[in-house]
Amino acid sequence: MMLAVPKDVEEFRTMPAYGHLELFTYDQLKAATGYYSPEQIIGEGGFGVVYKGFIHGAEVAVKELNPAGLQGDREWLVSHCTSSSSSRQSC
Repeated sequence: MMLAVPKDVEEFRTMPAYGHLELFTYDQLKAATGYYSPEQIIGEGGFGVVYKGFIHGAEVAVKELNPAGLQGDREWLVSHCTSSSSSRQSC
């Protein structure tokens, strides 16, 4: 099932279809990755670097959006919310 793609994060927060997801603050993600420690890097792509981290005792992958990248916030939201609807529990 494909869910509607929100136009921005504020709209995303109001959509009941995404109610099962947990949103994290930048500070929470920063702490989960050891403050974006180079030792936690597990990959890199068009959006930026991917870090391994731990949130609520669970291992997670955290993507840090590259502000100089060629892909924008909306494309990031589309790619993550589409995959979140089928397999992930956070966005």
